[in-house]
Amino acid sequence: MNALKAPGVKFGLISGLVYSIIITLIFSGGINSFQGWGRYMPLITTVTFALLAGFSERKLNGGYITFGRAVLVMGTVFIISELMFNITEVLLYNVVDPDLHNKVKAYMVEKTAETIDLFSGAISYKQDQIDEIMDAVRDADYRMNMYNAGSRFIVYSILDFVIAVILAIIVRREPKSSNSLDHDIT
Repeated sequence: MNALKAPGVKFGLISGLVYSIIITLIFSGGINSFQGWGRYMPLITTVTFALLAGFSERKLNGGYITFGRAVLVMGTVFIISELMFNITEVLLYNVVDPDLHNKVKAYMVEKTAETIDLFSGAISYKQDQIDEIMDAVRDADYRMNMYNAGSRFIVYSILDFVIAVILAIIVRREPKSSNSLDHDIT
């Protein structure tokens, strides 16, 4: 039970719950919301809770936190959030709307075609290049099965680690060493 009180776990669970609620609300807004920019909004929530966890841990330790400990605490927030997000998406794709993968595919095909048209003035695509791009988008697997969710979890966990390292640089405050040369010798 003490583990649930640890800042990384506590804020990770809160962040994961908020993240799951936000992505579900975005999903309820339709496919354009679900696949649009709003989809990345929950990341702000996770970063905020990771920072809260880092500063909370620092406060618990008398105002100090080492870089490694900060990475560990904030990385825990990201991992728990990512896990809860993946579970939510698996449920959305497989229980709530089993046809969601087809909606996502149609959306991606449409947006890819729009993007190619948008840049056609600046980039002179050959028709075989356009066909190759569109075939790749049409042939992609948009299902959210356990394999896809697991693969995505691993990739995003690596990216989350990088973000946690950056945040740890902000949060860390190393205690001054008693044998440092910062003090006046005379």
